Amino acid sequence: MVSFDTNASTVSVASHMRATPSYEDQVRHQISVIAKAATPEEMTIVNDMLDKATSGNQSVDIRTVTPAIAANLFINANDRNRAWRARKSESRARQMQRGEWRTNGQAIQFYDTGALADGQHRLGGVALSGVTVKMSFFYGLGEKDIVTVDDGTRRSASDAMALEGETNAKFAEDIVKSVNSYELKLGVDGVTKLESNTEIRLACLNDKDNIAKAIDIGTRSLVGISNPILTEKEAARVAYLLVKSGWDADDLASKLAHFQTGQDTNESAPMFRVSSVITKAKAKKNAADRLTTQAQMGLVVKAFTLVKEGVGAVQGNTFKAVQAGKEIPNPRIA
Repeated sequence: MVSFDTNASTVSVASHMRATPSYEDQVRHQISVIAKAATPEEMTIVNDMLDKATSGNQSVDIRTVTPAIAANLFINANDRNRAWRARKSESRARQMQRGEWRTNGQAIQFYDTGALADGQHRLGGVALSGVTVKMSFFYGLGEKDIVTVDDGTRRSASDAMALEGETNAKFAEDIVKSVNSYELKLGVDGVTKLESNTEIRLACLNDKDNIAKAIDIGTRSLVGISNPILTEKEAARVAYLLVKSGWDADDLASKLAHFQTGQDTNESAPMFRVSSVITKAKAKKNAADRLTTQAQMGLVVKAFTLVKEGVGAVQGNTFKAVQAGKEIPNPRIA
């Protein structure tokens, strides 16, 4: 019979702790504290599950999982898994706290040795959430069989939205993820990384109006222009970042349509300089010499901001730091 002593988690955590604990170590320690608070009844359930895994038979069941049960499985049976990311478990925890967790056929899986094979982020999420949920479990996976897990095409947030009848789902997912990355780099208060498909989907659905405006502005910016500076998707990314930051949609649409022409009053004008930088970067044969998505967005944001401030001409090196990714212009209106 396989059994765990709740005090054993102390040794497991201690092996991960260093003089300056990493974020993963700190969160793992939180989970270990939850594991040690398990009741005898909860430990009986944990040990029963591990007995099933090592019985030599493959089986499946659905269990009611408390934070302490999940924490013990995470701490004591999780030594043969891929690298764990604390923030991914925290994302799962938020999903559970919002009541969005659903029991489905994607089971937590155990090797026939009793070690956790798949599901550490979900179990860590239950532990951190403080919420009791139902989960499906598969016991007795052969160690050589793990390569077949997650071997198909993974479902994206846009796949789920499309099935719900949302139009432009893939487009919306792209611009939301791009703007989230930009805002994280900028350090916008209250912005957290969209770790899961559920969080990406909610971000899309909760800001449908601004997303629709951005897509419309981006699409219209190409009308009547044979060689626009930005593609439709690139234009929509910038439009969403600026609309989300409080820019007037009509004013933005006018500026973006003008920018797409690549023309301006003089060669020192902010929009002309940036359009030239972007055009030259796109012509580079080496991908490493082209602009990152964030840098491209930042260049347009800085140019538009300067124009809004009434700046009619700038030096050639004005945008170098943005181009190199060393400066992330703030799009928010003061």
